[in-house]
Amino acid sequence: MEVWGLSSKRSTVMAGLVLVAALAMTIIIAPAAASAALSSKGTIKEANGKALVQPWGLTFDSSGNLFVGEPEGTVVDLYNSSNAYVSQFGASDFSQTYKFARQATVNDTTGVVYVAESGLEELLVYKPLGGGTYELIQRVSLEGEGFLYAAVDNSSSAHSGDVYVTAQLGSVAHVYIFKTNGAGELGAKEELTPPKGGFSLINEEQGQGGLAVSASNGDLYLPETEHKAVTIYGPEGTLLKTITGSEVPGGSFFPIGIAVDESSGEFYVVDEAHKTLDRFSSAGTYTGQQLTGFTKPLAVAVQNAAGPSKGYVYVSDGNVIKIYGEEKAPSKYPLTVKKTGTGAGTVTSSPAGINCGGTCTAEYTEGETVELKETEEPGSTFAGWSGACTGLGACNVTMSAAKEVKAEFTLTPPANLTPPVISGTAQEGHTLKTSNGTWEGSPSSYTYQWEDCNAAGEACTNIGGANGNEYTLTSLDVGHTLRVVVTAKNAGGSSAPVESAQTPVVEAGASNEVNPVVEGKVPQTLSLAESTCNHVNLGEFIPGVAANYTNTCAVTATDTGSDGKLTAEDREPAGHEGHLMNGSYFLPKALEAKAADAQSLGGGGALTSLESPVVLLSFSAPFSADEVTATFNQPIAKTDGLRTGIYKKTITLTLSSTSP
Repeated sequence: MEVWGLSSKRSTVMAGLVLVAALAMTIIIAPAAASAALSSKGTIKEANGKALVQPWGLTFDSSGNLFVGEPEGTVVDLYNSSNAYVSQFGASDFSQTYKFARQATVNDTTGVVYVAESGLEELLVYKPLGGGTYELIQRVSLEGEGFLYAAVDNSSSAHSGDVYVTAQLGSVAHVYIFKTNGAGELGAKEELTPPKGGFSLINEEQGQGGLAVSASNGDLYLPETEHKAVTIYGPEGTLLKTITGSEVPGGSFFPIGIAVDESSGEFYVVDEAHKTLDRFSSAGTYTGQQLTGFTKPLAVAVQNAAGPSKGYVYVSDGNVIKIYGEEKAPSKYPLTVKKTGTGAGTVTSSPAGINCGGTCTAEYTEGETVELKETEEPGSTFAGWSGACTGLGACNVTMSAAKEVKAEFTLTPPANLTPPVISGTAQEGHTLKTSNGTWEGSPSSYTYQWEDCNAAGEACTNIGGANGNEYTLTSLDVGHTLRVVVTAKNAGGSSAPVESAQTPVVEAGASNEVNPVVEGKVPQTLSLAESTCNHVNLGEFIPGVAANYTNTCAVTATDTGSDGKLTAEDREPAGHEGHLMNGSYFLPKALEAKAADAQSLGGGGALTSLESPVVLLSFSAPFSADEVTATFNQPIAKTDGLRTGIYKKTITLTLSSTSP
């Protein structure tokens, strides 16, 4: 470390620890206006039971926890959002020889803490383990870079999650931007292009105090002590503004610490030369010396987390951290409950205000915790919270903005209170009727199933088709008892089936009936009445031309038997069965026939040669007055020799039955 050549001055000028961080949240930047005065809200003087010694570094995380750097104690102190001491870490990791600035910054998403340790010229990375404990997971050397300060970009800019680091040894100053991985470890770095003449972050007489990054837009705020100015850079590295302090009494200042109020965009500057805290609007306009009369102001931080102390300003002055805040009425935000689902219920709040029911929205003070409690109505079940609360457990909402909670109630299936009751006379021919019984859960419909049981009301089986709320007793029920099963249904589902008590044993009906036999006789009938089948003309046969000559005839058929057949056959004794004859001449190809009936009872088929008897239709049931069409076809080949004259043959159609 002696290569710096400044060790004696460094231990005097930088005997402090500076912490700077910004909270990631959505803000609205308002135009410059008169600022409310700050008044004292208390002090912090101890850590771990010991008095603080020059607590140079101050920073907050997004939960309002305060980190304080103590160079003399070589530790980082942690306080909760109520300023109560929690723990210390880093004692074994820092230089015990060079008790220079140890300045930390917090990533609000991961909770990882980065400590710029000027005594060792290193950046130390700590992972949170819970309960205020931290584990060192990385050391990055910046040997030869001098005094180090760091701030995380907690905005949504292009450098979101990156760590800005300022370093200066002698007159050479740098601003680095380190990338981080998912575990929060530091990776590659790039350098912010310095302005003409370079950065000047340290003044040997007045000291130096770190940097800040706005969580709303990623702008970088640099107190350049030697230049007596604050410079502001955009996330892309462009110089946006230079504030010289010309409006400050005396015409200039020595800025050694800076912090941004994320709610208004205003920022505070520690002016070490005048021992004051200067306030500037979001546009960089000087709005006054808010606090004066400090002994040794070292650093400043704004508590930007939601809660009663939001906007409070913390200033380290000598060995004390002084807390200031504006006197203003706390903000109020609406909390709205929406009920969903098929069921019914009520949601109430503590503190009072919501009774939903009828009143489902109420306003509560920022930082106030509201407990919501659900009450189910009979027949409904609470299914869970969503929105600002989740799950089935307790719902406690801490107000920091307008919030909404959904409470889902689901309708349960109906539950039976009393079973159904059967009314009516248990006698053959009489009608029984069942009630639905009584239910909770507002049934929308019912189903029924009647059961046949033995005389003791046991061994019950379902009666097919008996699914109404009434049932007429038959002879099959005599000597038995009956029960009915009723099932109720609503939007929540179907209930368990509920069975009625058994009826008395069913008695036979009174003998008040006669049983006449009414009959009529059908005589055996087997008829085939010709209509057009006495003569079928196939037309003129043309020699030397291949053709089919076809014609039809119709008959009316009746058969009281059950297996009627319609056949066609050539019964002439002249020989050449099935062939049309002209004297002694006959056609080479046999006559063909088929039939179809209008009632489609006989089947029918394709044209068949009549060289032997042919069954044209077959019937399997009685029929009457069935119109039958017989088709005859004579095929003639081109080379068939045809004798002048008439070719003919008598064909016999027969309707027969073996089961008259």
